[in-house]
Amino acid sequence: MIHLVNGFVLLFTFRYQEPWVIVLQIFASVILDGADGYIAKRWHMTSTLGEALDMLADLVTFVVIPAAFAGLPAGVVFIVCGALRLAIFHSLGPRPYFLG
Repeated sequence: MIHLVNGFVLLFTFRYQEPWVIVLQIFASVILDGADGYIAKRWHMTSTLGEALDMLADLVTFVVIPAAFAGLPAGVVFIVCGALRLAIFHSLGPRPYFLG
């Protein structure tokens, strides 16, 4: 959940921060995303809701924010491709191994 909150903070502060600060926050999101998944699996607290929230957080942080850097035409293509990729991996269901 903290990964989703960090993505929201990125959206909220995107217009007011230096680009390097946004890049640092995206790297922080990578760490938070990994920690979130590790904790959920370690404590056996995985759920369909958690997977959906993780996908939403990934969409905000790793698709929408970088697309804003790319500008309008390229950003739209980046968002469509990123959303499709996340939806495809989400629709495959749980796997005993990492895929993505």
